[in-house]
Amino acid sequence: MKFTSTAERVADAPAPEAGPGRFGLRNIYILPTSEGWLVISTLGVLFIAAVNYGVQLIYMTVFVLGAATHAAMVLTHRNLHGMRTPRIRVRPGFAGDSVVVTLAFTKTDTLARPQLTATLRARRGRFWLRGERLAEARFSKPAGAGQVELHLPAPRRGHHPLPPLSLSTRYPLGLFRAWVIIHPQQRFWVYPKPTARDPLGPPRDLSAETLGGQTHSGGSDELYGLRRYREGDSPRHLAWAQFARGQPLMTRELTDARTGVITLRLADLSPGPGKEAALAMLTRRVLDAEARAEPYALTLGNEHIPAGLGARHKRHCLERLAAA
Repeated sequence: MKFTSTAERVADAPAPEAGPGRFGLRNIYILPTSEGWLVISTLGVLFIAAVNYGVQLIYMTVFVLGAATHAAMVLTHRNLHGMRTPRIRVRPGFAGDSVVVTLAFTKTDTLARPQLTATLRARRGRFWLRGERLAEARFSKPAGAGQVELHLPAPRRGHHPLPPLSLSTRYPLGLFRAWVIIHPQQRFWVYPKPTARDPLGPPRDLSAETLGGQTHSGGSDELYGLRRYREGDSPRHLAWAQFARGQPLMTRELTDARTGVITLRLADLSPGPGKEAALAMLTRRVLDAEARAEPYALTLGNEHIPAGLGARHKRHCLERLAAA
């Protein structure tokens, strides 16, 4: 169909990069809405009736309403014209939740922009307009700086590209829709969804009573947690009391009391509970160690992250877990 081909070309037309550029005649698209097509069709019928019957009142009605419709089209286009491309920031999130996408508008735009809609939509083949609407926010931008947040669902962990963003408006009468498409270059992290709690219990939950009176004495190591038994583990470090109660054989993990460093290893948890469950448990342990201000290291296969603490170290560990 000719209309479908035209719509595809419009949807895939070059869009401004996410930078300091302005929206103008080359990147703002405008079409009538369903209400707009109804008004235009009605004016066409009235004009034909005025020509056939020569009724001056119908002529006047057509010209007045036609001028109002044209003015509405100009105002709709003007609501986006001259607007600067917003700066886009993405706050990472956890799988199953959402990431926050912030659009920050600069203060150099001195015009108020009412009735705007920001939409993140998945591309479906080449036809962007038919893609699933992932996130949407309706807002009015005041004169000067402003910002709006969109909550983008994050079903899977990993490093994902940000989907296309559209800014649209139907101001003032809803007869026309003007829009601009932005293809952001940003990618965002989705971390593994942490378990509600560490099923093996944090260090404070592992008392001598729960381990059947087994405590670690001597040396400078302290009890940190439990992991699944691996061939070659020392019998002195096994949780025999839990094994006697019919639970899987577990090995007590120890941490150096002199440095307080905790080493988290993916190999200690998988393949027992499965990779995704192991990553979820490691994510919980990273968050718990950070909350307790206990330095921790992370080992994922051949990759080792030295012990550290703080927001940057936590972000690095969570990113490696997301990419594992």
